[in-house]
Amino acid sequence: MILKRGKRGQEAFWPVLIFILISLIFFTTVFLFVFKSATGAVVYEEIYAKKIALVLDEAKPGMAIYIDLTKAMEVAKKNEIIGSEIKKIIEIDKEKNFVKLKLNPDAEGFVYYYFSEISFDWTIDGTKLRIKVLK
Repeated sequence: MILKRGKRGQEAFWPVLIFILISLIFFTTVFLFVFKSATGAVVYEEIYAKKIALVLDEAKPGMAIYIDLTKAMEVAKKNEIIGSEIKKIIEIDKEKNFVKLKLNPDAEGFVYYYFSEISFDWTIDGTKLRIKVLK
């Protein structure tokens, strides 16, 4: 009889189901990673956060530093995280010594720590980050 149920059919079912579930989880994770990386937000968050932190580590009293954030602003506008206010994408915490950039509304952003204990003020001039190191 063709419709006869046996243990052999049940034994083959569970390994196949487990394999399909594991494959589905794996490919979903890969797809999400590629989708987030396609916008470039992850890469630019890391690049700009590290760049700003490294500049702060090397800064000397009396320096005025300008960092062009044009590409970061383009990515943030493309991801609809900012309209005209760039301060939403960048955070510099002087007490905890970190720089945080957020270019993707669905992500936490990238945090990078700096080590120097300098005193500085920072503002945004158009598309440039202006850091003035105080004496």
